[in-house]
Amino acid sequence: MLEIAETLAAGHDFLRVDLYDVGGHVYFGELTVYPHSGFDPITPPEWDSVLGSLWRDPSLAHNPHELFQEFYAPSSVALPVAER
Repeated sequence: MLEIAETLAAGHDFLRVDLYDVGGHVYFGELTVYPHSGFDPITPPEWDSVLGSLWRDPSLAHNPHELFQEFYAPSSVALPVAER
């Protein structure tokens, strides 16, 4: 199962892969790209910026909400974009 998870997570700096062993058969659960969908509050709030400044994923140089807007809403509906 570790090899499967490593293969699925290749190219990502963080990706949780949920796999289950049921009676000797491996079942896929889900892929999670951010812990708690990226919305878990960090306390104290000052540490949100401190920890965020350490993350150097170049694919997230722009607002991540913009990446998924086209997949979750029709083009005529704008999703709210979080301010930085």
